[in-house]
Amino acid sequence: MKQPKVPQLKSQILLCCLLGMVHLAKAQEIIAIETAHNAMVLEAVKGKDVNTVYFGQKLHSAAEYTQVNATYKQTTEYTGQLNSAYTPSGSRNLVEPAISVTHSDGNKSLNLIFVKKEVENIDANVRLTTLTLKDPVYNFT
Repeated sequence: MKQPKVPQLKSQILLCCLLGMVHLAKAQEIIAIETAHNAMVLEAVKGKDVNTVYFGQKLHSAAEYTQVNATYKQTTEYTGQLNSAYTPSGSRNLVEPAISVTHSDGNKSLNLIFVKKEVENIDANVRLTTLTLKDPVYNFT
């Protein structure tokens, strides 16, 4: 069997890597919630935790928040919860939980993953951002 030429193989590998990065970039959503002077920026990936990537003074351009995301991480501990926008009780929490629930079977674990984001313009100065989170095991949204 004839082997592909090395330059052709390298270009095919490069193309696969680029397509993979484009897919990842589309899957990740940066959600900026701003007031006149402050911003809270969240990172959401469908089927994953919602993480805080920035909380502080409002930046000049919304595009800057994607750059902050590439550099900001509180920590890289094994549960992934210290960067989380909320801390659930039960399964993976290392710090004080922000939300706790007891399911009908007595289980107290909770794992809310990102489903969707909706933005509603209430008026010229107010925008309502709603994130829907759902536990993958229990019927809890």
